[in-house]
Amino acid sequence: MRTVEENYEGVVVGGRRITNLRYADDTTLLASTQERIRKFFKDFVQESARYNMYINAQKYKIMVVSRQDNILVQVDHEGESLEQVHDFKFLGSYKSADEDCTKEIKRRIALARQKAVALPSIWKDRNINTATKVKVMKSMVWAVFQYGVERWTLKKSDRNRIETFEMWCWRKMLSISWQEHRTNDSVLTELGLEKKES
Repeated sequence: MRTVEENYEGVVVGGRRITNLRYADDTTLLASTQERIRKFFKDFVQESARYNMYINAQKYKIMVVSRQDNILVQVDHEGESLEQVHDFKFLGSYKSADEDCTKEIKRRIALARQKAVALPSIWKDRNINTATKVKVMKSMVWAVFQYGVERWTLKKSDRNRIETFEMWCWRKMLSISWQEHRTNDSVLTELGLEKKES
């Protein structure tokens, strides 16, 4: 990759040139035009072959990140076109071409909710103080939710969804039924937490 990437400008993110992202055997190639990605991919395949590493075209995907819809890019490998997708899962989180994170946020909330529901013995245990339960919630439930959060771009509806989930977590932890008609502020006050500004 070091040999190949020297010939490509990639994309600029935060003033830094990035041509690829790698983790174990996952590789993401970045380019700003169709011609550049075709050439970059071709050179990458050829250089990999020098080290007896071969590309599985069925595992490779192409995604165009743009505000314009319906931009088609065709990259071929051994007579087979790589599949172009609107979104895909990479290192455990979904990436989408339009950078809309709502689908991923909903998925992470569902995963974290499952984790919270799986811990009733902790939430109901009167021998575990509230401060410890808050730490468990943050480390075992919120950690699941926040995976990949640094790349999210939030809409107002996403913020509302996250705040609703947060309050659901605290109510679950304190075993507060919706029939008790407790306000969010009273729950946060009981926990010694401050209401976040929207």
